[in-house]
Amino acid sequence: MCGEYIKVHILDVPYHADCEYTYYVPFDFRHSIDRGTMVVVPFGRANRHKGAIVNDINVAHIDESSSLIKPIASVLSSYLKLSSEMLELCIFLKSRTLCTVGEAVKSIIPSAIMTKTRERYFANQVEKSLNPQEKEIYEFCNRVRSVGRPGPVPPRHADDELRSGSGRRQQDEGDPGAA
Repeated sequence: MCGEYIKVHILDVPYHADCEYTYYVPFDFRHSIDRGTMVVVPFGRANRHKGAIVNDINVAHIDESSSLIKPIASVLSSYLKLSSEMLELCIFLKSRTLCTVGEAVKSIIPSAIMTKTRERYFANQVEKSLNPQEKEIYEFCNRVRSVGRPGPVPPRHADDELRSGSGRRQQDEGDPGAA
């Protein structure tokens, strides 16, 4: 891979694993990455998505292991960007105390901002080429996306249960609601 590489510090790693990691920057993200930008990267063998902070940009990285370098997954919003002074302070804290860069970042950024990120998946606008079953799933996904959660789903045999009397509430003599 030829292109742009960055060095990042993973935010949630133990002290012994806190070092700079090199990642490849896909073309789509190149315009939105600066030093101090928060990104999401695949980390470890399981490629779990972890938050990271960009420490260095345009790293010249050409060797035989460049095929093993993973691309970043996404860039977090621009309001999560650290200034150069804040990033230097985090690196200074790591070198002088027994903390990781991630712990230092969390100590200088308000905790409400550092909540866990959630991945959301949305259906594409491909409604014309769907069969009826796929169209039903697509419409369900759009309802979930617009409301935030699916609406109530009625039980299958609710009418049958009410007709047979098994769904009615039995009232006792001591029940104040009994008429």
